Amino acid sequence: MAWGIFWRVWLSEFCAALALMGLFLVTSLKSVLYGSQWTLWHPTIAFGWFALLLFASLLRGGNGLLHVVWGRSLNRPESFWRRLNAWTGGLYVALAIANVVVANAVPFGIWLHLKNFGPLFVLLGFSVWAARHLTNNGRAASVA
Repeated sequence: MAWGIFWRVWLSEFCAALALMGLFLVTSLKSVLYGSQWTLWHPTIAFGWFALLLFASLLRGGNGLLHVVWGRSLNRPESFWRRLNAWTGGLYVALAIANVVVANAVPFGIWLHLKNFGPLFVLLGFSVWAARHLTNNGRAASVA
């Protein structure tokens, strides 16, 4: 279950980032992609964009973006998808904030490694946590 959550969230985030990059390329925001002063902000912009998409899909009244894309594949109840969307959105807000803090606190070379591998490991840990705590079975066991 954790692996299923991990690759589905990662692929969804990747597609959202590609869509954002495409939007930047065809508008006057192209300088954000190529300007050196924006380099430290790229992960924050991508993480914030994905969090915005996740929260906006929940506000619309459905089960969220992840359910729309992957809901039939994992065969989980609707409440699971709403919780997964909300927690994943919160995770990506935290990643966006963490990127700003870390980018300004450590040297650029260290930040490059953290930027590449940090969110991946955080998402992996989140997926394991979500598989154990967001399912109805795990929730019922903790309440009883």
